[in-house]
Amino acid sequence: MNQPLKFREVAKRAIREQISAAALARFRDQGFHETTVEHIAADVGMSTRTFFRYFSSKDEVLLEATYAFEDRFLNALQEVLRTDNLWEALGLALRVSTIECRSDVAQHEREVQKLIQNTPSLMARQLEVMDHLQAEAASRCCLLNPQAARLDEGTVHAVVGSAFSCYRTAELRLDVDATSDEAGKALSLLMQALKPVALQD
Repeated sequence: MNQPLKFREVAKRAIREQISAAALARFRDQGFHETTVEHIAADVGMSTRTFFRYFSSKDEVLLEATYAFEDRFLNALQEVLRTDNLWEALGLALRVSTIECRSDVAQHEREVQKLIQNTPSLMARQLEVMDHLQAEAASRCCLLNPQAARLDEGTVHAVVGSAFSCYRTAELRLDVDATSDEAGKALSLLMQALKPVALQD
């Protein structure tokens, strides 16, 4: 990547983070439904037209963390899928994604998640993204993982869904101040206890 392009990417990321922080503050103080794109843009000192260069809607500001998790997970999974052990590959990809997520601005992401959970339309959108993520993960597993290739497609989808259930349960059981090591350990223990019968040696 050349220097001007790299600088533009860094600048774009910084502006997106500024918009996200302003939106979260406004949502917290005023409520999601009462907040408009015009409010957020004004808080950052930009026009609504400029806002739309970075986000397509106020919903997308809150869902950005979900899309980022999707990218992190699929990239991590791609790196480990060729191992024969499908359950270990899924666990490793989820642990890497969890650690990276918690090393970002963790408090910000927890507040965003709380807002999503309290807004039915956003929760529905997030569930759609996670369903798509699991379907994409299962497809990649079937194509690239030797153990998954020996199973029927429905079983692979169920295995991926089970891994994500472990991830969600581990996240819910953790204290908000949990470290990335604690998050990874909680996930590993849960996945070890709940390894699907279809994958037992």
